[in-house]
Parts: sequence; C-alpha cells; structure tokens
Amino acid sequence: MKDIAHMRKALGKYDLTLFQLEILLAVELHEGDTITDIMGRGLLDGNAFDSIVTKALQRLAEGISGKPGRDLIKKQISPHNANARILFLTDKGHALLSEVKTELNIK
Repeated sequence: MKDIAHMRKALGKYDLTLFQLEILLAVELHEGDTITDIMGRGLLDGNAFDSIVTKALQRLAEGISGKPGRDLIKKQISPHNANARILFLTDKGHALLSEVKTELNIK
C-alpha cells in the first residue's frame, strides 16, 4: 500500500492518476493501435467501463466538454477502419512519460 500511496503522490505532481499512467504506458507499448486493441491485450483493467476509459483518454488527448485536454496522446483515423482511432504519444506525452518513469523507477 505504501508503494501505491507513493505513486499517487508522485503522480499528483504531474496531474496524472494511476489509470491515466496505465493508459500512457499501454499506448507507449502499442503506438498505432486502437484503445480496443490495447484493452483486448489485457493492458488495461478489463473491468473498467468504456465510458471511464473514453473520458480518461479524452482528458489525455483532446479534452472533454469545453475542458482542454493534456495533448499527451494524438488520435488518428485508422487506415483500416474509418470509425476507429489509432493512438500515438505526442512529443509532450513522450517527455512527460519519460520523466514519470524515471521518478517512479519504471523500466
């Protein structure tokens, strides 16, 4: 529990939640995949509701309902499915994630 409390405190400096960190790490591992593909690989909590994942992803990307996003993730239309969006970390996302990983000693 101390480790989780330490992580939450450290992530607070970056205005990130543990779940948002999980999303960033999953996108880093599988850039160019959709969130559905990433979840299908078991890289995110399978019990998370789609709406929770969608809101967290929007917060990290373009924003929600008048609230600006963080511009850490970029979405592009999939070349295989015009209704799907493939995900990439932005330069800002790579830089922030690198800093967080160093602070939390994540390899």
